[in-house]
Amino acid sequence: MKKSQSILASLAFVSLAIIMFIALSSAVLPAYSDHGRSMVIGTLAYIFMSGIVIFASLKSKQLGIAGVLASLTFIGAHILIEASLFSTIGLASVTNPFGYAALTAFILAGVSYVMSKLHVLSQLTLYINGFMTTGVTLVYYHVASLAPVRGSLLFFIPFTLFLVWTIAQYGVHVSEAVKTRRQIQAA
Repeated sequence: MKKSQSILASLAFVSLAIIMFIALSSAVLPAYSDHGRSMVIGTLAYIFMSGIVIFASLKSKQLGIAGVLASLTFIGAHILIEASLFSTIGLASVTNPFGYAALTAFILAGVSYVMSKLHVLSQLTLYINGFMTTGVTLVYYHVASLAPVRGSLLFFIPFTLFLVWTIAQYGVHVSEAVKTRRQIQAA
């Protein structure tokens, strides 16, 4: 990304995140007071996961590592809180099917990342971002299945925009990879 585009994207990203948290605290959390901590941490995880894909074109190793560590921390905390909540009501579940599918996508992204560190498999970045995009999409459906989330437009619109932006940015990554591959084949 060019510097001005990067600054604009960062401002838009932070603005959407702030709007989501305002809506989360004013409209969504009152409806789910028992799940408040889990929803805040889950929202942070969603934002960081989207950010990993959206800002991947910056090619900042430190930013990527920080995003991954933050995502893993928030995902882990979210899972522990949800498991604790479910166990108090007598369920042996951690999340719903979309949540399990999202976890699988993130695990595959992690495996792809580790494999990409091997010199032979260093071109797996596109797959990592693909798995992350899949994970973000599944988290979207996991959260959007809650009526208070859909009922709060101030939360739902930025939440949806993060999803669309993540998918669009991944499309740009794929397009660039295809273009580069064609240039290499033509040479």
